[in-house]
Amino acid sequence: MTGKVVYYFLLMYPLKTAPSQRFRFEQYFHLLEKHNITFNTSSFYDDKTYALLYKKKNRFVFALRLIKCFLKRCVEMFSLKPCQYIFIQRGASPFGPPIFEWIIRFIYNKKIIYDFDDAIWMPQFQMSALNKWLKGYYKVKYICKWSHKVVAGNAYLFEYANRFSKNVYVIPTVVDTDHFKPVINTLNSPLNIGWTGSHSTLLYLELLEPVLYRLQQKYKINICVIANQAPAFAKIKYQFIPWSETGEVEDLSKIDIGIMPLPSDIWTQGKCGFKALQYMALQKPAVASSVGVNNMIIDNEQNGFLCDNTEDWERCLSYLIEHPATILEFGKSARSKVIRDFSLKKAEVLWWEVLKTG
Repeated sequence: MTGKVVYYFLLMYPLKTAPSQRFRFEQYFHLLEKHNITFNTSSFYDDKTYALLYKKKNRFVFALRLIKCFLKRCVEMFSLKPCQYIFIQRGASPFGPPIFEWIIRFIYNKKIIYDFDDAIWMPQFQMSALNKWLKGYYKVKYICKWSHKVVAGNAYLFEYANRFSKNVYVIPTVVDTDHFKPVINTLNSPLNIGWTGSHSTLLYLELLEPVLYRLQQKYKINICVIANQAPAFAKIKYQFIPWSETGEVEDLSKIDIGIMPLPSDIWTQGKCGFKALQYMALQKPAVASSVGVNNMIIDNEQNGFLCDNTEDWERCLSYLIEHPATILEFGKSARSKVIRDFSLKKAEVLWWEVLKTG
């Protein structure tokens, strides 16, 4: 590549906070630096507003801060003029019509690189027509139409984006296997079944409570939850570890079996299976719902288990608890699978194909 290309990353969240940013594109910034391509970043949410985002109290304060963030983004539009390419993930704003994207495309005539890793064109939960409009789910198709390139996290998301753009790339969410590598190669006693995620996916874990409760009545096991919010379990005993970026690998290394329950619906078809990849990279077998891309990540009965119902969940977890040697065997196979198919080194080649020409 000749000359210097300037990218401007319009982020949703502060740097090094949200998995969708950290593992979708923040870990590729070094590619731009390596090729002497300058770039700037700007987050919609500042740190204080982001800290209030998922708290039910202080909603009035949050609303005021949200207005401040929106106005800040309006001012930031003037900073985009010198830039050639504008990278947007999910959207330039978490609500409202795609006004920023429209300005970038049709007023500034800039090339948009658009990335998304969930089925964000539809609501995850039931909501009123007014709330749907305010959240702006409809804008995803327009941003796809206006974008120079679209990057989708899996084949399901590709199919949607391809309806509106003919320049769509599929790049899975991957892990840095040099960073996510085993640090503990022995099993805990008692065994530790673990889950990691954010508040938004805790409800999926909570659906598995009856199974986990029965397992605790039958076996001596620990349940570990690594998240930014504790689950609302009513019956089971568990250890809660607040998530932190610095302690992520160490905390996940403490588990023996990783779980990823999901309901089967059109929203979860768009999930990118990142929890399973994290477990597997750390040489832990993953037990997950047989939904969407999980079926590509996990080789059933080789490096983990795929479950269709509660009976499967109880049977598969019971089998691993009763056969600790299988946990170690599956774990080794799991890491090999991630290194081969879902590693940062492999995805870097795909991302560079997108970024090197804009």
